[in-house]
Amino acid sequence: MLTLIDDITAAFIAALANGWATLATFALPILGVCAVISFYREYSATVMSSGAGMGDAMAHGILLIFASGCYLFLLTNLFPIAQAALNTVFFWGLQGAGGGTTTAQLQAPSFIFETGLKAAKTIADFDGVMRSAATMFHLANHPGDLIAYWAIILAFLGVTLHVAMMLIEFYLAVMLSSVLIPWGIWRLTSGIAEFSLGWLTGSLIRALVTSALIGVATPTFTLLNQPTDGGGFFTLPQTFRLVAGSMLYLVLCWIIPVRAATLAGQASLGLTGSTLLSAAMSGQRFATMASSVTSSARRVISPLVNRSS
Repeated sequence: MLTLIDDITAAFIAALANGWATLATFALPILGVCAVISFYREYSATVMSSGAGMGDAMAHGILLIFASGCYLFLLTNLFPIAQAALNTVFFWGLQGAGGGTTTAQLQAPSFIFETGLKAAKTIADFDGVMRSAATMFHLANHPGDLIAYWAIILAFLGVTLHVAMMLIEFYLAVMLSSVLIPWGIWRLTSGIAEFSLGWLTGSLIRALVTSALIGVATPTFTLLNQPTDGGGFFTLPQTFRLVAGSMLYLVLCWIIPVRAATLAGQASLGLTGSTLLSAAMSGQRFATMASSVTSSARRVISPLVNRSS
């Protein structure tokens, strides 16, 4: 299960990196066409209004050539620059939190789910010792511990999905920026480039806030996972504190980074675990609707079939 999450995330990132390399071939044609159109449209207006001479035309052309070179340099090295920027914001967030999490761990988010398994395992072991059961199914005999166990598991799974989707959204923004940023050289279509840069900025801000939250929460749950009664068992208040902390961790990681990214870039997709939940609920609604339509059709067709027979 743990390696599966990392493998899926790595597969998406690798596919998006290949997509960036493919789309980057279109950057130069888009840049060239937009630069030529920008030169003729903007300079023709200057000539018609003020009668600019050859020197002004050459200066405007040289300025566009220089700007095109800067754009081309950025687009050629965009993926390494974006990767370095992501590692930098991860480092800042983790250093600010002062935790023991590393940048490499955030690239493989399964360690978050592993932390949740360790936290929930204590509750399972506690109930198992008290009831001398041999399997995990013994939790069904104690509904309170069962609910606490799955609440912690699902909360940490949600945070893990959030980090995985954060990485996927960032690399998706990098992939598409190779064909969106070149439009910025033409003033009329500069909004497209601004959207792409805002998306990248929002994704980086989201990564910064998420890494800070994870850096704070990881050692915190290590402390909460230590029984304090001296007998190695969890009391009811300790279990409630662990469950409440897990749910708060989930809510904070879903809401705060997405809102920060939206305020920073105004273009973040806000992909989180709630996206999967909404998709699942939509699928259930469509299935229910299809079932209702099928039942209605059967009620209408059955009398007709009986009459014909």
